[in-house]
Amino acid sequence: SALPGLRSLDLSDQIGDSEDIEDEARSEGAAALGRLLSSTGLRGLEDLNLSLVWTGGGEACAKAIAARHLPNLRSLSLRETDMVPSGVLDLANAFAAGKAPELRVFRLVDCWVPDHLQSSDADPTFEVPDALVKALNSGHLSQLTVLQLQEVYDFFGA
Repeated sequence: SALPGLRSLDLSDQIGDSEDIEDEARSEGAAALGRLLSSTGLRGLEDLNLSLVWTGGGEACAKAIAARHLPNLRSLSLRETDMVPSGVLDLANAFAAGKAPELRVFRLVDCWVPDHLQSSDADPTFEVPDALVKALNSGHLSQLTVLQLQEVYDFFGA
């Protein structure tokens, strides 16, 4: 493990305005973040802050958690982060499957789906609330002490 002592990683406030990010740059940023979060060097990570990361941070995190690359994660902050509904759905499903058993703090605050990323065909937006309820009722988040779901209208059909 390259960084066995790393317990906290704050990558917040990396990019200025989500509307200025081209799809290709967002894709490249998400891929790079995905590689970082999936590296074996971060298995001891307990605190991850991806607030104001507008390059697919939520989706990359969801994939890393689903693949059990962040087994010791205790705190996850996704504040003012653009995400596609499938990313939130993947995250909720990973929680429901017990892939973040140490999670104590989860903040999903003021997140939205950018207009250019919204789709009308296979949009799982309305599945998100049920998936989050399923995750909370699964018993796999028994360590959770702080849950903040605030201003996430795009995921609740409002």
